Amino acid sequence: MSTAEYSDAWKKVKLRQLAKIRYGKSPNGMLSIDGPYPVIGTGGTERHGNGFLHEGDSIILGRKGTIDRVQMVGGRFWPIDTVYYLTDFWDVSPHWLFYFLETIDLRKLNEATGVPSLSREMLYQIEISKPRKDEQRKIAEILSTVDRTIEQTKAVIAKQQRIKNGLMQDLLTKGIDGQGNIRSEQTHEFKDSPLGRIPADWEISTVGEKVDFITDYRGKTPPYTNSGTPVLSAESIGDGRVRAITRYVSEDTYRRWTTRGLPEEDDVVFTTEAPVGEVAPFPGDGTYLLTRRVIAIRPDVFSLRKRFLYWILVREKRIGYWEARTAGTTAPRIRKQDILNLEMRLPPPEEQDQITTILNTQDSLIFEYGREKTKLVNLKSALMQDLLTGKVRVTPLLDKEDGAG
Repeated sequence: MSTAEYSDAWKKVKLRQLAKIRYGKSPNGMLSIDGPYPVIGTGGTERHGNGFLHEGDSIILGRKGTIDRVQMVGGRFWPIDTVYYLTDFWDVSPHWLFYFLETIDLRKLNEATGVPSLSREMLYQIEISKPRKDEQRKIAEILSTVDRTIEQTKAVIAKQQRIKNGLMQDLLTKGIDGQGNIRSEQTHEFKDSPLGRIPADWEISTVGEKVDFITDYRGKTPPYTNSGTPVLSAESIGDGRVRAITRYVSEDTYRRWTTRGLPEEDDVVFTTEAPVGEVAPFPGDGTYLLTRRVIAIRPDVFSLRKRFLYWILVREKRIGYWEARTAGTTAPRIRKQDILNLEMRLPPPEEQDQITTILNTQDSLIFEYGREKTKLVNLKSALMQDLLTGKVRVTPLLDKEDGAG
């Protein structure tokens, strides 16, 4: 089959010409913890049950509440009463239609003034440019391949994150011996401490006892500009890094606001509110202004390495230390003194360096997988834009398949 035979224009159709939209039903009466069939809501599988409402490929659309999520479901399942499910597909690949519907901003079809909701008639009126069915299948095949790779990458990231959390727990409480093994009380000497059992050559110290420099800026919000000196605000800190800077101040403002001292590279920056407990090494790639809700800490590196303090604070957030201290408050906030009073298990500096190297390496691995996931997500977005609009055709691939046959 030649490429010319695929050059016919895509047909404009309405969704009602391609599938039936059916109402989900309440699963009450068939729910079971051990049930073999998934109960599907707007967030995916919510529960399980002993019965199913549909068998085969289907597309789930939100009817009430979360209306901007599209799901592809197969097999036997029960869709709940806040969703629609599509069946009886005619002259259309369900998987291709799923990807096409993902490109629609369904929120614009909301007809309610309160809880968002979609009417079936409004959905039926969605206009769709439909290619030939073999082209649909090829497009869906390409996008499904990218989706599988994204899911595999997410699974690897989740696994590596679990490894990182385990390493933090073990290394920051038990440490590592000269042979590179995590200590245990069966093979190494431990002692009692206010924080529980710790290796014999470790000490307990507060952050305040090991700090050379700590500062926060409690003044008013500075006048922002469109360019100039970047502002390091609480919103800029997350995932252990300084993220995109969106605010700047003039040189004059910067000079007036830095009279209390400046952080240095790898000093630890900590957010005190909105959000609480995000932490990152201070960047060494230029000058930044710290504003309210951010504290900079510089430990005495001869007894407490900067990156080791960073990992201690990361762990404290992960185990909910700061959350517990602010529980019940209307506007959760950590004071500078709260950080200074934090007790920590402290190994000798050389061991701190070893522990930091291991955790940094694991963190870098997760970061690289995260970058790969971002690339894949961007690739999928670009492919959807090209393939689902006909900007790029898959007909050459179909020609090759026909030629191979």
